[in-house]
Amino acid sequence: MSRRGRERYVVESHVISTGGDNPVRYRLEKTPQGWKIYDIDMMGAWLIQVYQQQFAGQLQKSGSDALIKYLQEHNARSAG
Repeated sequence: MSRRGRERYVVESHVISTGGDNPVRYRLEKTPQGWKIYDIDMMGAWLIQVYQQQFAGQLQKSGSDALIKYLQEHNARSAG
């Protein structure tokens, strides 16, 4: 699919484990640096939509600056 001159595709793969065959889909976009994954669908939920729902309340309550600060602090805790 193309949007504003961009190439975007959905690619499906499968993770096979003792629990069965689990499809995983990736949304990719072709950039000047190569193909980049920008969204993942696992078990029927696209991560972008999950995060939009998760952060909607925080955005409405505190605004984007507070959300960015929260994410930076969360990433710092996870990295350390």
